[in-house]
Amino acid sequence: LDDAREAVAEQPNDPQAQLDLAKAAQAEGQLDLAIASYEEYRALKPNDPDALQTLAALYGTQIAEAQRRATIASNEAAEASLPNTFAPEDSEFLQDLTTNPLTGSLSAQAEARASAANAEVQSLAAAQLGIFSELVELVDDNPLLFLQWAQAAETAQDFESAITAYEGFLDLQPNAAN
Repeated sequence: LDDAREAVAEQPNDPQAQLDLAKAAQAEGQLDLAIASYEEYRALKPNDPDALQTLAALYGTQIAEAQRRATIASNEAAEASLPNTFAPEDSEFLQDLTTNPLTGSLSAQAEARASAANAEVQSLAAAQLGIFSELVELVDDNPLLFLQWAQAAETAQDFESAITAYEGFLDLQPNAAN
């Protein structure tokens, strides 16, 4: 990884140096650096389908992690506000008893974390969607790419692109059971 960083520092516009850095960062589990390096490589070599597929997969990994964080935070928010759900609304005493400023604050913080993670999912999904849009232009005979494009579009809530991707999939696999 250090050697790859040095090579990029010496020749930042060398596509092979950027690709080597991306692969080294990926191997070391440094996904942010790997994605940034693949994006730099993509700017230099936009028509490399293998690199684009790897980049899309890395975005997919980050999307899954952000979705996991959003789920955990949503669950924490629900747990923090759970006592309020058990107190009958017509019992002022029980409402006062179960209302706790600390749990309200914890719930609000957890909801904010969930919201931030969901926003990150949308941002990453939009980036991944762009990559799949490019990929299906380069490799227009791979039905799996069309399915991946459709899934990325659904995650990004771009339903027009999802429909286009599913139609492309069906053009290649008209009798597919799924």
